[in-house]
Amino acid sequence: MIFKKKALMLFSSTVLLATTAYSDFIINENLSITGFIDMSYVNKDEDTVGTTTTMNFDQFEIDFLFDFKNNFSAQVDLEASNSGGNQPEGDKDVDIEQAFINYNFGTSGFSVLAGRFLSYSGFETEEPTGLFQYSGTGYAPTFYGYYQDGVHFQYSHKYFDLGLSVVDEVFIGGTGNSDDVGYEFMAALKPAEGLTLKGFYMTDKGTGGTFEDEVKLDFWAMYTIGDLTLGAEYTTADDLGGVIDVEATGYLLMANYAFDRYGLTLRYSAYEIENAAGVTTTDNSAITIAPSIAVNDYLSFILEYRMDDNNSLANDIDTFAFEALVIF
Repeated sequence: MIFKKKALMLFSSTVLLATTAYSDFIINENLSITGFIDMSYVNKDEDTVGTTTTMNFDQFEIDFLFDFKNNFSAQVDLEASNSGGNQPEGDKDVDIEQAFINYNFGTSGFSVLAGRFLSYSGFETEEPTGLFQYSGTGYAPTFYGYYQDGVHFQYSHKYFDLGLSVVDEVFIGGTGNSDDVGYEFMAALKPAEGLTLKGFYMTDKGTGGTFEDEVKLDFWAMYTIGDLTLGAEYTTADDLGGVIDVEATGYLLMANYAFDRYGLTLRYSAYEIENAAGVTTTDNSAITIAPSIAVNDYLSFILEYRMDDNNSLANDIDTFAFEALVIF
């Protein structure tokens, strides 16, 4: 599978569930198309609710990639999703998810991107095509940036990348007030073959009064050796939501082994949120086991068993999911 969205625009890398071939549909020399169809069956057993079962068309997306030559390109992503799916927000309408232009200054390593684009932060991506398993950790809205309107500047080198986004808002649920811009700084190191280290500093304005600037830090590492991929992430948020002294921390550990058409992912993730009085209001952890198989170049199936321990709500959750993912 291709690590899309956060990486496709300027610094791509590859992750695997099970080994699949993947290529754009080339319409002409200036336009190619990619996309996916995502469907799932989910059975969830909660201590406080009982057992629920859903069968969903989760999401359809089609991405138009324009190559205007002379180092100038553009991308427009159209998305249709259904409530109750894997993504954080459900919407039965067709939305323009991303739309941006990109100019690459050639051998200098500099590039600039402008429009609407997804934050580069976070180990796990927004889309199912960038995940090693079916579910995300669940803490992305707390620690990651979201879709942003603005400009991104980047310098890319063989051993490192540097990036700066200047946007109207960095985080989901922001004010959207462009008078107070937000910033996202990225530094990536590639010190050895198969090893990637990334760090992000994000800040956005509060709304005044008792609110102040929200700051988030995100650090992750990924190491691939042969068929084995290892990942780790540590992330924090200060003055979460712009509220003074509301703090949060989260982390994950992940291992993925891909062989022939098969893959297996093991992941542990956890996060906590403390209010201004120092009381823990959220204390969640989860263990995820997810085998997968690539039926052919376009179709993959992912099974997932997930055990959530929500200590703050005294609510344990066992989830079984089956996902069919078509990538084109």
